[in-house]
Amino acid sequence: ENLSSTQLFEKIRTQYKIAFLPKFSYSPVDSRVALVVENAVVNLQSQGFNIKTVSTLGWDDDTEPTADVRWRNLLSTIRTKLHNDPELLKELDEYLYRIVHTHIAPDELETSNQNKERYIEKIWSFFRDYDFLITPTVAVLPWTAGQSRPQLSEKITDFSWNPFTYP
Repeated sequence: ENLSSTQLFEKIRTQYKIAFLPKFSYSPVDSRVALVVENAVVNLQSQGFNIKTVSTLGWDDDTEPTADVRWRNLLSTIRTKLHNDPELLKELDEYLYRIVHTHIAPDELETSNQNKERYIEKIWSFFRDYDFLITPTVAVLPWTAGQSRPQLSEKITDFSWNPFTYP
């Protein structure tokens, strides 16, 4: 469809279902970011947008099932490259060398892929009911220059936050 911005705005306002999730259960959200997003939702609702506040998305954590598969697939890719060019082994530091030589059984990889498929189905299930999701995805505000990472609570690890939003 070749719609003008006004037509597109009207189509989204009248035809699309939008979910609003004020807080991820597994991600810290700065209260200032949350307030801006909540005010935007109220503004959109006042203009007639069909927005429903939801308390859950239907899946527990956005990283665990896919991280496991990504990790195992990355190892497989690295192993293939090392097999094709053994000289690369000389460039690996000891830690990476140990990781690359970690054994992953085929049934472990298959289980990981099955977990990922179940996870993806949960996501698709949610988006069968909603066309858009509004949430404060900026989980961490910019931090002081010179710091290598933001200040996080003790239960949030470096691997559980990401400065980029997810598609």
